[in-house]
Amino acid sequence: MLVYVNNFELSGNNATQRALQSVCGWIQFKTKEGFDIEMLKSSSNHKFGNITVRTFCAVSLEPQMYSILLTHPDHEIKGRHWETEIGIKEEDGKTKFSILLKVNDISTQVRGAVVTTRPLVVKYLNDSRLLKRDTVGLKVNFLNTQDDIRALNCEIFRPARDYPLVLVSKNKLIHNIGLQQQLLGLAQVVVFPENTDDGFMESILTKRYSAWDGAVNIVQPLFGGDVPRNSLVLSDQIASWKQNDVHILHELLSLVTHTTNGKYRKEHFSPTDVRAKRQKDQRIALIKKVSSLTEDSDYKQLLEEAMEELDRQQEASNAEIEKLTTNLTDTESMYFDAESDKEELENNLLMLRAKVEHLETRFDGQELGVPALNKGKERDLYEGEILSILLDTLKPACNSAKPYSRRKDVLLDLIEHNETSGIKLQFFEELKKELKDYRSLTPKLREIFALANIEVITDGSHNKAKFIGEERYSVTFAKTASDSHAGKYNVATIRDNLF
Repeated sequence: MLVYVNNFELSGNNATQRALQSVCGWIQFKTKEGFDIEMLKSSSNHKFGNITVRTFCAVSLEPQMYSILLTHPDHEIKGRHWETEIGIKEEDGKTKFSILLKVNDISTQVRGAVVTTRPLVVKYLNDSRLLKRDTVGLKVNFLNTQDDIRALNCEIFRPARDYPLVLVSKNKLIHNIGLQQQLLGLAQVVVFPENTDDGFMESILTKRYSAWDGAVNIVQPLFGGDVPRNSLVLSDQIASWKQNDVHILHELLSLVTHTTNGKYRKEHFSPTDVRAKRQKDQRIALIKKVSSLTEDSDYKQLLEEAMEELDRQQEASNAEIEKLTTNLTDTESMYFDAESDKEELENNLLMLRAKVEHLETRFDGQELGVPALNKGKERDLYEGEILSILLDTLKPACNSAKPYSRRKDVLLDLIEHNETSGIKLQFFEELKKELKDYRSLTPKLREIFALANIEVITDGSHNKAKFIGEERYSVTFAKTASDSHAGKYNVATIRDNLF
């Protein structure tokens, strides 16, 4: 699946060399290992833990081309791999930079949404001031006057415009500069002033191409037509993303790349293109050399050189085949392990169902005695909650009772014949691990709270944890941790107030 594709024209002295240096810096950041330009120019494979870097080059004849392929598994979703392709081409003193990001899933059993992100190497290029001055989206276009809005109307219908306009009205959930950084090279962010006259805006831009009350309007190029298409994202939708922990800027980026990926994919030059160009260069060089030969010894030397080149290519091909075979074997092993785990779980499920049916048949219609306690109006807020509270209360009383007394025996009998669900114990074990280095609320933390039927609501600079459907009990804690003890403090506070 394509995630992100972009192309840039670079400027400045030694642009190609500086671009290669930026790529080296990016690879060093990703791998935490040393990597230099000579390694990029070597047409070889490099392994850094679970990250693989492959480099390709074709520089004998113009255009000089370099390609880098970096692959790594997803950090959270098993069976998903990310691939980043980078291409650099220099011709007639001009340098172009192409980048493509995609994901490969081992099968349809891989679950989890793919989040659209801008590769960090784009920031490296921008920070190095390598991008041409006319690159789309180098800075946000802030509108200040009514004349600016009139000019925007002309820009919307300008036939030569080949990039989307992202019109943003005042919304505290959207960081305008951050959004433009995500859309660098893809789209131009245009921000309306907070005091914009909505009536004037609509009279100039029409309702279709306006944006107000926190909405975002993405206006496409004309694409040869008379009226540009648009996508309106209302403020309610943006607020919903925030509430569901969806990264707003990444979501807006995905709406833009949905239309730009196809265009830039055609312009992207991949490792396959670079390998093909290198082979073409070698054929041209061989033809030239044959044309200049005069002696039989020259032909013999050329034949030897050709055979050596074929041997090198064969070795490279064999190494690649061996690597692909190893990867295939590893993948098949993962698949069969997963199938085995699935069968084991299915068998366990059948056994548990059989036990349940047996118990239901055994106790069907039987009275199991009078309950020791009757419930009042309070109900379990999570499975086995009230029983857990009672057992926690009875255990200290049992321990302090006189040995061999009636009180001791009754309490011990109740404790031994009532088991808790284990949810509370599991909840606090996982909560302690997750909050050990607490910095902010994560999806994993929300899952842990859900074990005990607890929801977390964001309120200003704080998060509030409470039982679902119960307003009497809650715990408030900061969105971000102030120090390393915050996690332990939060666990204790949650235990004291909710359990």
